Amino acid sequence: MVKLDMKRYTVFILLLVCNNCLGQLTNSSDKKIVSNFINLIRTDQVSKLSDQVSYPLKREYPIPSVRNRKEFAARYKEIFDDSLKQMIIHSDPVQDWSHVGWRGIMFLQGAVWLDEKLISVNHQSIAEKRKKEKLILVDKKNLFASVRDYVRPVLMMSTSKYKIRIDEVQSGKYRYVSWPKASGMSSKPDLVLSNGEVEFSGSGGNHSYRFKSGPYTYVCDILVISESGAPPAKLSVTKSGVTVLKQNATTFVN
Repeated sequence: MVKLDMKRYTVFILLLVCNNCLGQLTNSSDKKIVSNFINLIRTDQVSKLSDQVSYPLKREYPIPSVRNRKEFAARYKEIFDDSLKQMIIHSDPVQDWSHVGWRGIMFLQGAVWLDEKLISVNHQSIAEKRKKEKLILVDKKNLFASVRDYVRPVLMMSTSKYKIRIDEVQSGKYRYVSWPKASGMSSKPDLVLSNGEVEFSGSGGNHSYRFKSGPYTYVCDILVISESGAPPAKLSVTKSGVTVLKQNATTFVN
């Protein structure tokens, strides 16, 4: 068996799967999926792998998602670095891979998720870390001066009216910044809220960022696991507990 030293990752939320939901692989079809995946990684069959990916394959913000087969082939070595490859190659399909109900098949503590396709890679290589650092430098230069100070960019989301970004400004504390949808982020934001916190819901990874301003509460719901056709995110605003705004949102990184 191999051990995994998980790095901080925005999709770390997928690690919050309760232990009693886990099950070793006993289903022959699951074993076949895992064994095939391990073999494709072992032999670097990138073309075949690219046909077995659920696109877009998300990367840690602000790194762009992998949108198609061509991008997957170009970024394969960046995502599956030697460290991750060795863990996968030397993994035991029964001991190191778990069936997690309807969520799919999880490698160790969530480094990789499969169903019939590759659905998530929660590992960040040195190359991706460097790319992230460069993107953050560019991002800060393009932001309005007063909101350039952050530790980690978390996400961006867009509703029918607003462009919103959430940044971690100190450990466990988040900031909400919004502009009219048509405005650029180099312009002065309409609203800045600090001291936000993240709350997790259930074991599937859904979570919310919550911000308070007087009688108002702003909540950004991020729906990692949801019903088919549901939006990936939602914005809701309440005043003294009464909903005054509710809008679906899309999340994006580029």
